[in-house]
Amino acid sequence: MRTQHRIGFLALLGILIAVPAHAASVSNFSVSGTGGSLSTGTTDSTGCVTIFVSLDASTGLTRADGTTSKGSAVTGDIQLFNSCTGVNEFGSIFAEVGNGFSAKGQTATLTATVVVTMFQFDADFNFLGTVDRTLIATKLTWTSDPTETFVSQRHTRQTFPGSKSVSNGHSTQHIATMTGALTVDGQDVLFPGAFALFETSMFRTISLTTN
Repeated sequence: MRTQHRIGFLALLGILIAVPAHAASVSNFSVSGTGGSLSTGTTDSTGCVTIFVSLDASTGLTRADGTTSKGSAVTGDIQLFNSCTGVNEFGSIFAEVGNGFSAKGQTATLTATVVVTMFQFDADFNFLGTVDRTLIATKLTWTSDPTETFVSQRHTRQTFPGSKSVSNGHSTQHIATMTGALTVDGQDVLFPGAFALFETSMFRTISLTTN
């Protein structure tokens, strides 16, 4: 068995950056069943804009009140850095996507559109405001390698300006290869060799706090 500890990129920096005070919104839920995990990123053709996406999809979602979603869910985060303007953006992903994510055998596929609210900061990390980015997955497919299998405990804490998430859980994980498309505002962010996992017997609790 292996244990994963994931700490969000610039997590500590999120503690140092102030955003305008709002009443915090806390969402507690759990995901289960079959899932897919993906970490990917790319730089655009100008060489200015770099985008990182961490994405988790699952076939089952249970809300804090005990009700169960009729479909699947996606969670994760987007980070965008513009080295030419000095603007940095951070946003958390959470959406119920109905039948947008499905699994069969050793594969799982996501087709969904998710609008993500991003917190923007200048080069000195002064808060600028928010902007919506559109994440589109088109036949984004995980294909597992049955020879690469791990029983895993997963503990994740990610802190960004404007949001924080904590998750704990377990699953049987298989190294996966990716096909299909994943874009943020039209920019392809799926690169060859992106790190991906296909997960079975998965259960994970998540607490998401946004300001």
